Amino acid sequence: MPDKAKELLKAAGYPNGMDLKLWCTNATTSVRAAQFLKAQLVSVGICVTVTPMDSSTRNARLWDVKDPKQAEFDLYYGGWFTSTGNADWAQRPLFASVLGTDLLQRLLLQ
Repeated sequence: MPDKAKELLKAAGYPNGMDLKLWCTNATTSVRAAQFLKAQLVSVGICVTVTPMDSSTRNARLWDVKDPKQAEFDLYYGGWFTSTGNADWAQRPLFASVLGTDLLQRLLLQ
């Protein structure tokens, strides 16, 4: 699998791999996940610099970017969770749609 990834990088104009900057929060799980990604990507020639930072610093530097070409990072590792712990709150925004809900209701009424 690494050989195919290297081949794709070469075809995309990165025959010698590439260097990327990955930001994450300084929470232990985020840092560990970012380090895992770094370890996986290095096997195909992508060198990743992981930069953990506190949320307020990260938010200011992340959301203040107006032009993507001026961003200080290439990758961002983040996550989200529900305040209630209810799976519906986490899943509905990802999978629900007005069209899907209307279609489901019509099917159920048949």
